[in-house]
Amino acid sequence: MEKNQNKKPNITRLWWPNSKFQIPNSREGQSLIEILVGIAIMSIFLTGAAIMMINIIKIGKTNRSAQTAQDLASELLDNVKAINSSNWQNLYSLSPKGSSTPYYATTTLNGLQVTTGQELLTIDNMVFTRYFYIENVCRDSSGGTDGTGVVVGVSDTLVCSPAFEDPSSQRVTVRVTWLDSDGKTLTEFITRFANAVTSQASWQGGPVGDSVSLVATTTFASSSNIDFSSSTGAIQIQNP
Repeated sequence: MEKNQNKKPNITRLWWPNSKFQIPNSREGQSLIEILVGIAIMSIFLTGAAIMMINIIKIGKTNRSAQTAQDLASELLDNVKAINSSNWQNLYSLSPKGSSTPYYATTTLNGLQVTTGQELLTIDNMVFTRYFYIENVCRDSSGGTDGTGVVVGVSDTLVCSPAFEDPSSQRVTVRVTWLDSDGKTLTEFITRFANAVTSQASWQGGPVGDSVSLVATTTFASSSNIDFSSSTGAIQIQNP
């Protein structure tokens, strides 16, 4: 009797439903992958949102600090102008001058005064450093040899060769700095010239020709067909 060489053996497969060695079906494995992918996507989203919020907060803080520095610089510049209005020599006579010598303004019983050094101010837990420095103004000779021409530069000293130092002008530079910033700078030219009001209550001095007077007078340059003496302070047109 010939045996069938191609006949496969009959193998009985056993299965234990309650065995811990059961292999999960394909649907259970797919659900696990979806959960992991979802967690990964959510992590990426939350990380990006957190970085965005941090940047927004940082930008907001930077803008607030910049605005505070602007306000502090403007305040100090106004104080320097007030010192100038009180007494020009309080600024012009400061020595030494230039960016290497900082000053700041302090309030005393006698008003504002200039103090050597830098001022530290803490606002919203941020430390600001505030100061100013001054420089002499150099002008060309277009207005004469007294330095009243066009501004051509500044100097730490009275020497402006070949230009001329202007004793009635100063350049003031205000600086406010704080952590991790380039700082805020305001620069302005100030002078000791101010508007003055004069009152002339009488014209009875009469015409004296073209002249320049440093004080109020009762005269004027010329007249024609007017009465300036009958009434103090009045000029009347005479009938032809």
